[in-house]
Amino acid sequence: MMILKSTSRNYPDIMLPKIGESIVCGRSRESKLKDTKISKQHIRIIVIDSTRIEILQLGSNNSSLDDDRLILRRGHRSLLNVNSTFKFLSGTDYEYKLTMIKNDDKKSCSENTKKSSLSNNSKKIEKHWSLGLISSMSNPSNQLYKDDSMVIIEDKFPKARHHFLALPLEKITTLKDLSECFIPLLKHLQSKSKKFIDDNYPDIAFKLGFHAIPSMTQIHCHIISQDFDSPCLKNKKHWNSFNTPFFIEISEFISLLDSSCQHVSIDEKKYLLYLKSELSCHKCTYKPKNMPDLKQHLAIHN
Repeated sequence: MMILKSTSRNYPDIMLPKIGESIVCGRSRESKLKDTKISKQHIRIIVIDSTRIEILQLGSNNSSLDDDRLILRRGHRSLLNVNSTFKFLSGTDYEYKLTMIKNDDKKSCSENTKKSSLSNNSKKIEKHWSLGLISSMSNPSNQLYKDDSMVIIEDKFPKARHHFLALPLEKITTLKDLSECFIPLLKHLQSKSKKFIDDNYPDIAFKLGFHAIPSMTQIHCHIISQDFDSPCLKNKKHWNSFNTPFFIEISEFISLLDSSCQHVSIDEKKYLLYLKSELSCHKCTYKPKNMPDLKQHLAIHN
């Protein structure tokens, strides 16, 4: 079991829910956080596993991790490991440490937070949407292909006529968790995904790759046809996530891992800028004015 423990001891500990569940935290009478720069719904905490949580910034004022070394802006998310620190506001002393607690400590810890709306008993616990892939990939009815190390499923919100996801069965939360030792697994994902395409869509062009900053927990390789003809493709962010360097082809990522010999560094600030790029056709030099204009233009290529 984990808690977020106030390093200054001025604020109540935040009891965290079970793995796969989430809570929203912020300014309240129970948390004793009174600074108006902290929103009432300032962050969402998602418990990833027994040693890590993911923090999604909801409030407009930045929070931070690891003594302000990583700034978390609105809409951004980051993992926090046990014994690492988090601040509700960067540059302040509203600091908490992610702490494991022993069974013997649970009773006293529960007493300390019994009256708090941050505790498991009084705060509504939610299954976070970003964990949806884990349940989807485990459902046999969704599995288009499966072997001892991976599975292929359909994307629930396809951005093209044919859009699938290849996922490892091993629990791997983000691209940052991958190192050189995972190259054989990634090559297996790549090989089986290509075979899946060849067996089912031999005359259709596809790309295989990852979003630099995925919205869903559990790494997944997109297998997406290049027509981009789908009602689920709605905005510039959708388009740019597949047609700028924000989309890292799996062959490129394998090469990056191979050359780095460690983990691939993902500069979130740089990659997020790609989502704001001007629209541009992926097959010619046309620069559409907006998404309706782009969709009308794509019909020429399709």
